[in-house]
Amino acid sequence: MPNNPTEPWKLSLIDQTMHLTHNFDMVDTGASEQLYIGGKEGIKVFSYENENWNTPDTAMITGHSFGEVRVGQIDDKRFVTGVEPLHGNELTVYLPESNQRIVLTDELNQGHALATEDFLNSGIDQIVVGWRNANANQETGIKIFVAADAKGTRWKGHWVDKNGMACEDLKVADLNGDGKMDIVAAGRDSHNLKIYWGKQ
Repeated sequence: MPNNPTEPWKLSLIDQTMHLTHNFDMVDTGASEQLYIGGKEGIKVFSYENENWNTPDTAMITGHSFGEVRVGQIDDKRFVTGVEPLHGNELTVYLPESNQRIVLTDELNQGHALATEDFLNSGIDQIVVGWRNANANQETGIKIFVAADAKGTRWKGHWVDKNGMACEDLKVADLNGDGKMDIVAAGRDSHNLKIYWGKQ
C-alpha cells in the first residue's frame, strides 16, 4: 500500500489458470502467508514469502468446484472446508494430510456464507455455514457443525438460525471484547442483519 492511498498501487499477477473463482481465504503460517482460492478447477494454494508469490503447478484439490472456501484447524493441522459447487448444496471438509473428502450436508440451497472458528475451545474449529434460498425442507438459515471425534471424521450440525436468516454472508469477530467470538450475518431475501452473541 502506498503512503498516499490515492496513488497507484503496486499490482502482482499471481495466477491466470483458474476460471470462475468466487472466494478465497488467507492463512498466516508465520513463515509465510498462504492464499487459498476456490474455483471451477478446485482449490489452489499460493504462498507469499521473501516478497515473492510461489505458484503451484497443480491444484491442492481437484475434481470438485468450489464457491466458498475456508481453512480451519484440528490441533496444529489445517483442514479445508467448502461449499460445493458454486452457490451449491454441499458443505464439505477435506482432512489434513490425507485430503479425505467428507460431505457434512447436502441440504443447502445457494450456500453462500462460510466461516471457521473454535467457539467451544475444543481444539478443533467449528464450521459455520449459511444459505440464502429455501431448501427441499423449506428451510433457510445458518448452521454450525461440530466435530464428533478428535480427527474430524464425524460432524454434527446444529441450528444457529432456522428460517430467520436467508444468509448472503457472515463473518466472525469478538464484537464486544469479552473474549468470545460472535457471528454477524446479513440476509438478502430476509432483509436483515443479525448478531449472534457468543456465550461459550
